[in-house]
Amino acid sequence: MSTSPRKHHSDCARRPDRHTRPHPAAWPSDLTELGAEVIATRLRTLGHPLRLRLLVAVDRRPSGIGRLADELGVSPGAIRAHLAVLYRAGVVRRADDGDDGPTYELADWPCLWLVEQLAYRLRLRALEDAAAGEDAEDPETGR
Repeated sequence: MSTSPRKHHSDCARRPDRHTRPHPAAWPSDLTELGAEVIATRLRTLGHPLRLRLLVAVDRRPSGIGRLADELGVSPGAIRAHLAVLYRAGVVRRADDGDDGPTYELADWPCLWLVEQLAYRLRLRALEDAAAGEDAEDPETGR
């Protein structure tokens, strides 16, 4: 048996209490005026339903315009126009210029991550609203 007294935890070097650390939302923002413009431009680029569908499609597998048109049920001209917007913004890149034309792949995965996070939050909100609707009484029947 040891004869030395045990140190009390207050005598030991303490780690900072995790509850005293600032929340990340309280940190100074890295969003400068220029950064805000860049982000706003990127969000406008993503602001079309077909472009969002294209992001998901090229993330699954690099594809050419013809394959994307068939997969999404949209004309090749529309696919070409929206891919041009995404390409100029740096969201997709040309992976290969084969005989069938360029193959496109996702170049900016954080854009897709952001879109998926928003979709996830919308799905959660819909589930919460549905659950709240089931719990609420019907004013006409009282049930």
